[in-house]
Amino acid sequence: MQFLWKGLFLHDEPDNSNSITRIDPVSSSQRWIPANGFALFYPEPENVSLFESRTGIAFGLSEDDDWLGLRADRAGLSLTLSGRAVYLADSSGMAIDRVDYKPEWHNPNLITTQGVSLERINPDFESNDSSNWGSHASVIGGTPLGRNSLHQQTGIENGPEGVTLSPNPFSPDDDGVDDNLVINYQFEDPNYMLKVRIYDRYGRLVRNLANSHAAGLNGSLTWDGRTDDGQRNRIGIYIIYVEAYNGSTGSKKVYKEPAVVARQF
Repeated sequence: MQFLWKGLFLHDEPDNSNSITRIDPVSSSQRWIPANGFALFYPEPENVSLFESRTGIAFGLSEDDDWLGLRADRAGLSLTLSGRAVYLADSSGMAIDRVDYKPEWHNPNLITTQGVSLERINPDFESNDSSNWGSHASVIGGTPLGRNSLHQQTGIENGPEGVTLSPNPFSPDDDGVDDNLVINYQFEDPNYMLKVRIYDRYGRLVRNLANSHAAGLNGSLTWDGRTDDGQRNRIGIYIIYVEAYNGSTGSKKVYKEPAVVARQF
């Protein structure tokens, strides 16, 4: 099924008199949104393209993305009844989909969720399933027109929960080959916060790599083989110590993985 974009609009929960606040797109370079396709609502009171908009500038979108934009003639997309249902409706007013948004769907470990988008984890799962939503896991706060940071797809095999390192050994000598160690992680719950410390074989701390890092369901961190003050470490064995804490459940996981700093010959 495909939808005519001019018939689409967003609205909030009807009030006692059945009145709603609507957000209607006023311009777009495309006519149809194809099945399994997508478009991006963006607010701009002036007639500017998605590429030139505040959204486009903030997230580094290009002119090639303009055809995916649906401009709303307003300064922001906030609806009157925050913390309530958000509807996507067609030209007849029939609801195509709805989300009964609740602020507590955000990662409870975050100090503030301002500027952090709430993401749907699996597009094949129910829209109103609270376990199918979580906070965007990177510092930029969102990925408009890109894959959600928490994305999981039915039928795609996910790796086991835990921490893996690659390449290992690695050789941080700036020759362009295996210069960085990638610390990959995978969790079944998107609300873990990570603390990552690196120790030498004598138990001495050489690098504070991450503190209160929002993990999401999976991701990676990179170690360039240097100390906190930018000095090179000696070749040898190092311990990557990862603590994952979930404040909402009290769950804590600890991983200790050996990494080898080597030298290319």
